[in-house]
Formats: sequence, C-alpha cells, structure tokens
Amino acid sequence: FCTASSSADNILKNNQHITKDTAKRNTTTMSASSTTQSYATLSKLLMDEIVDATEPTSERAIDILSALSKESQPVTIEILESTKLGKVLVKTVKTCKRHKRTSENGSQWDEAISTAEELLVKYKAAADAEAKAAKKKQAKSTTAAAAQ
Repeated sequence: FCTASSSADNILKNNQHITKDTAKRNTTTMSASSTTQSYATLSKLLMDEIVDATEPTSERAIDILSALSKESQPVTIEILESTKLGKVLVKTVKTCKRHKRTSENGSQWDEAISTAEELLVKYKAAADAEAKAAKKKQAKSTTAAAAQ
C-alpha cells in the first residue's frame, strides 16, 4: 500500500517538475503532443488517485488540480476530447463533494471543489470560444466561396 502511494507521489512530483519546465519554455516551441500528454497525465492522476481511490485525500486533490491549473498551454477542444478532461473534472467534483459529506472534517475539501469547478468553467469557456471562432471562420470562407 505504501509503495503505490510513494510511486504516485513520485509521479506527481515529476508532473510538477514538468509543469515548471513547460512554463519556462516559449509557447511557440512547445509541441501540441507534449501539451496533450501533460493534460492526459494529470487527467489520469485525477482518475486514479481521487475518483477511483478508496480513500483519497483533499491535499492530493488540491495538488493535482493546482498542477492542472498551472498548465502554461491553453486547453483546446482537441485536448478536451482526447483526454476526457471535462468528464474527469465532473467526476472529481462529485467525488470531492461526496467525501466532504462523509468525512469528519469536510471543510478540507472546499478548496479542491472550488478549484475543480473553476477549471470546468474555464475549460467550457475556452471550448465555446474556439467553437465560435471555427464557426465564424467557416462562415467567412463559405461567403467568400459563394461570392466567387
């Protein structure tokens, strides 16, 4: 049991190191696949250590969620679809609320819940903006083609 926890701690520490490194890099040199990979890793950590865990801790949830919120690259629809990050965040919020109800010190979960909900709002807004821009671009190209 301790081995799984310590290896999970090593993964998160490695992710935090990766997150710090990616924040230092110039955004133009960062490839889309590595951005997707870091989001996918954090999404998997949320599922494994919070949603599917028998006894998740609020501190662990806060650590993973803050690493997710510190990602330097903006989230795209492609990233959300490939990582299922939105669904994972919804499950994370539900799990945190359940643990808040059932734990002796429920207030510990408040920060994790609010961070996950803020990320959901942020990601929904980014996806809506990207979809709106794509629709606008498509309408513009359709009008230009019709004018010819």
